[in-house]
Amino acid sequence: MGDRVDSLPSPTFPPSLPPQEGVRVEHWLRVLQAMGSADLERCIVTSADYCKATGGKGHEYVCFQVQDRDTHAIFSIMADRRWIPGADSTTTPPNPPRIICQRSANPLASASDLSVVSSSSSLHTALAYDTIRSTSSPPPKEEIVDRILFSNPKTPLSLLSLVYVLDAAHRAEDTYHIYKSNCYWYAHVVWDTLIKVFGATPSSPVSPTEAGRKRGTYCGCTAVVPRDVEAGVANTIENYETVCRAHTEKRDASKMEILAKVESLQAQLDQEREGRAKEREEREKERAELERKLLFFSSQQRNNSEP
Repeated sequence: MGDRVDSLPSPTFPPSLPPQEGVRVEHWLRVLQAMGSADLERCIVTSADYCKATGGKGHEYVCFQVQDRDTHAIFSIMADRRWIPGADSTTTPPNPPRIICQRSANPLASASDLSVVSSSSSLHTALAYDTIRSTSSPPPKEEIVDRILFSNPKTPLSLLSLVYVLDAAHRAEDTYHIYKSNCYWYAHVVWDTLIKVFGATPSSPVSPTEAGRKRGTYCGCTAVVPRDVEAGVANTIENYETVCRAHTEKRDASKMEILAKVESLQAQLDQEREGRAKEREEREKERAELERKLLFFSSQQRNNSEP
């Protein structure tokens, strides 16, 4: 099990951390992309907790521990998916239809295959509200279902890379579907993607069996299934790699542009130095010629002054 900081300081949040009131993942990604490299490299993600609320609908989210390299302060970043009936609404998801837990014999059966009794036959579907926010407090211990550490120096998880993953998961399925692409799906997809891409080290406070039993469930019934998660992870990784390639190409193009400017300036400097060297050489020749003439005329003057 990994070490955990139970009491976190609350200094000024670094500029690369999202606001405490929360912001859409895709919006914060654009903010980070406009920042300088110094601000982006200031924070590094050290670990993540898979969390499940103990009350209500058992809302699931992922909480990341982020370290400020300048001050060594530890912050928490929470990422989750919510239902929004309106464009700017941040209300919690509506109560789903009452589920009668009749588990299918097929372990890959979709959650929508469960028997459902509802006053309405319509399914709740809307644009997913995937958010990210900062906090100086860790999640309650009783809500932590699983934990991973990002301790591999070869694959560090930067804050920008984390937001790339969160945005990639959003683009993998940007619709909130109460049975398929819900909060459980989003947390599960982000979690599995981070493990596959960054080789995170498991450090769960509970047994793998218990963690697997708690994740992705609502009222004891499966709220998300492996085939939906696997498809989401595959699409998320593809989206993430595409964005990373574009980011790398843009960064390399910028480096090549800077290198070309440096080479051009170096060539101008070398040319100027060469010109100055030629000027010095010409002046040395002129001075040598003047000294030669001076010696010649001095010698003649001495000869003419002799009786």
